[in-house]
Formats: sequence, C-alpha cells, structure tokens
Amino acid sequence: LGAVTTRSKEEQKAANSTDEEVDVTTVADNNDSSKKEEDDEVVFVNVNGIAKIIKVKTGISDYDNIEILEGISDTTEVVTGPFLVVSKRLKEGDPIKKMEKDQKEKE
Repeated sequence: LGAVTTRSKEEQKAANSTDEEVDVTTVADNNDSSKKEEDDEVVFVNVNGIAKIIKVKTGISDYDNIEILEGISDTTEVVTGPFLVVSKRLKEGDPIKKMEKDQKEKE
C-alpha cells in the first residue's frame, strides 16, 4: 500500500479545482520543461473523515517503507491505499473512511 506520493504545484491546484472533471495529466504535460519545478512530496491525512494533503520531507526508504523526517508526527493518521489511488486519484477534500485492521487483511 502506498502513502507518500508527489504532486506538482499545478497538479495540486488542479486537484483542488471546483471543476468536476479536471485532467491533471494535461496540466502537467503543458508545463514548460525549461522551468520544471520540483514536485512536493506529500501524504494525505485523515481529518474528521476528509483527506487533507500535507507536504513532508522524506529520508531513507526501501521497497516497503519511507522515513518521514518532517511534516507530520508519529500519531498522525496517514491515508494509505493502492498506489494509483493515492498517487493520482485522491484529492484534498475527498471523503475517506477508516478501515479496521481485520477489514484491510480481508481485501
């Protein structure tokens, strides 16, 4: 399951747009490559059942784990899920629900 992803400033603006259908890949593709901005590393956290995007600083990582150095505390409830969902589909403000450990293991 994934938790840390990257979002460019343009993708974050598009994801927070009020338009129902926004093609984030088009926004990213239209960026001038000579002015390429560095993407922010972010996680989504659960704030009263709503996804909130938090910029983080990461440290060492392996295939399964990524060290978070700054941005959230040890007790922050981080949203995890399949890579495609967390990295591309989830947007700030999306409703989320907490799954108990035994529910996760069944899926």
